[in-house]
Amino acid sequence: MRLLASTRRRGAALVAVALVTVTAGSCSTTEEIGFDPSPPVATTTTIDELGSAELAAGADGLEALQSLIDKLLASNDTCAILTQRDVAENRLDPTLFTNTAARKALTAGLVSVFDHLIQISPPQLTPALQSQKDVFQKVLDIVDRYAAAPNETKATEEINVLVDSQSFVTASAQVSQWVGANCQGT
Repeated sequence: MRLLASTRRRGAALVAVALVTVTAGSCSTTEEIGFDPSPPVATTTTIDELGSAELAAGADGLEALQSLIDKLLASNDTCAILTQRDVAENRLDPTLFTNTAARKALTAGLVSVFDHLIQISPPQLTPALQSQKDVFQKVLDIVDRYAAAPNETKATEEINVLVDSQSFVTASAQVSQWVGANCQGT
């Protein structure tokens, strides 16, 4: 059971990593975030608080993942891709990524989306997008390599080295700044 829970967390982390890639500019400013100083209420629930739509898993999840990738590739709007404006309704079950086929589809899709972004984006974004693409390819390779041993801390260490690197942090900041300056109101 512990192994399954850990695998699910890694799958969720994989989804987060991959989708952060294409949502670099969708962060809120501190002025947009409400603050409640009261401590959070600890609850346990099986209700999806983000919405009533069910998460896509299994074959449906793989189809939904491919649909998400296809929608991103069909867009020629850099802002729409980076903010996920046109694909916000997609909801994937993180356990989908415990499946080798789903991880391979995600990896291939992520590379394709980055290649597409590099082609359609302004030239000043090319180095940052290329840097992000290179790091995320390596992250997904690590996740796939350690899929059979999800409790292996070496995977987390290797991923942290990549995403904490100065080049990746700088590239992510550059993409976020570009999105913040160019994608308002889109």
